[in-house]
Amino acid sequence: MNIGLHLHDAPADSFWNRLCFALEQGFSTVYITPTKVLPGLTPTNAARRLDDHLNEQVRCALKLSRLNCPIVGCAVDPTLPEAEAAYRAHMRFAKRIGAKYLCPEASQEAILAALPRLMEWSKDEGMPLAVNACQPAAVPEGLGVILNLRETPCEVSPRDSARICAVRLPAMETIRGSARLSNVLRVADSRGLPILLRNVTVENADAVRRWIEARQTGMSA
Repeated sequence: MNIGLHLHDAPADSFWNRLCFALEQGFSTVYITPTKVLPGLTPTNAARRLDDHLNEQVRCALKLSRLNCPIVGCAVDPTLPEAEAAYRAHMRFAKRIGAKYLCPEASQEAILAALPRLMEWSKDEGMPLAVNACQPAAVPEGLGVILNLRETPCEVSPRDSARICAVRLPAMETIRGSARLSNVLRVADSRGLPILLRNVTVENADAVRRWIEARQTGMSA
């Protein structure tokens, strides 16, 4: 089972201690937004600070922890003139640590406005893009889908499921919408997709992970 958390939801601490928190809570996967978890890194200096040395440090930390990071987030507005250098730096970072996708953390309007540029950078750097969506069918072709369970229909069509690269599950969603959750977990389980929990806290992290694992085990039995 490939269950993970957004690393910036871990208690504020060093990058390594955040990884240790994920390990202690039984997660196997993390979603990393560099500007939210790497000390001193900001959207304005990311292009300069995300260099080969830092990229290698993060790669080694993940390898040592045995955690994987399939998706990297980029919290930079892609419509800004200086966005290109920051996005390219994030894409090189993502490649170095073994991630499969880069996710722009921006509004839907900003992503659509900058989409031609984003796709150009993606092609140049060899790093596919994925975006958050409640409706996979609404995502432009050529982009991966991080399926946000909130407001997602109970049924995900086979055509749409083929585009999903991860499932984003708000932690509190585990106590409601069971039919909707079962369908999405079935899609994730059948394709080995990472399930990324949001809003995980010290108090609920382990319980939420165990709840998801129990649901998956029950569906596979």
